[in-house]
Amino acid sequence: MAIPEEGTKRIGITRAHMEEDAGKLVYIGSDGLSGAQSSQVDYNRGGVPLLEIVSEPDMRTGKEAAMYAAELRRIMLCIGVSNGNMAEGSMRCDVNVSVRKRGAPEFGTKVEVKNMNSFNAMQRAIDFEFVRQCTLIEENKEDEIVQETRLWDENGQFTAPMRKKEGLADYRYFPEPVGIELDRRARAPRLSHSRYAIRSFARTSRRFASRTRSSTAFVRHSPSSHATNVRGTARWVSPRTTASY
Repeated sequence: MAIPEEGTKRIGITRAHMEEDAGKLVYIGSDGLSGAQSSQVDYNRGGVPLLEIVSEPDMRTGKEAAMYAAELRRIMLCIGVSNGNMAEGSMRCDVNVSVRKRGAPEFGTKVEVKNMNSFNAMQRAIDFEFVRQCTLIEENKEDEIVQETRLWDENGQFTAPMRKKEGLADYRYFPEPVGIELDRRARAPRLSHSRYAIRSFARTSRRFASRTRSSTAFVRHSPSSHATNVRGTARWVSPRTTASY
């Protein structure tokens, strides 16, 4: 992953597994849980297969986590497996935040944060939770950091407790009895954004050139993209141009 003004960073992936969408809550009287008069359950997406990607704890700031999630979204768009619409629930991001004192060998208790519907909200939620946990440690209140799930309040810009986090035994995992075998040797499609990264596209244009299959195909088959001057093609996939059409 390329980080502006910092170089590149490798983020590990622990595993990717299949789940089923359990539906979502719709809050009445407020945009979120805070201030809502009641809640309703929307089962329209119930049972829809989900792919959950669990990442390694290699990110150190909210900015890095938001950029990593945005890069995953671009990959999903590029290979055509999702439209990446976070508002509609096509993509969701939960984060686990834990801190440690400088020089400590292990991180402390991790806290999960949910209810983030944008990458900017993810960055702010992580930064807030980092400060909250550090403040508790500095005030010798480390025992108040418990394994729990918290919600991000967009209006108040803070996290609030939702429920105590279960342990692995409480999830009651079991093998899928009718699961199909997957060939792990199957080759993944080549990601186009790695190809454009070495060309003279600006960083923003590279992201837009590889965000969907259609934009990737446009750049690949454009005559100007094979010439020495690719600025013309880059303009067509720039945010300003795509927003106009």
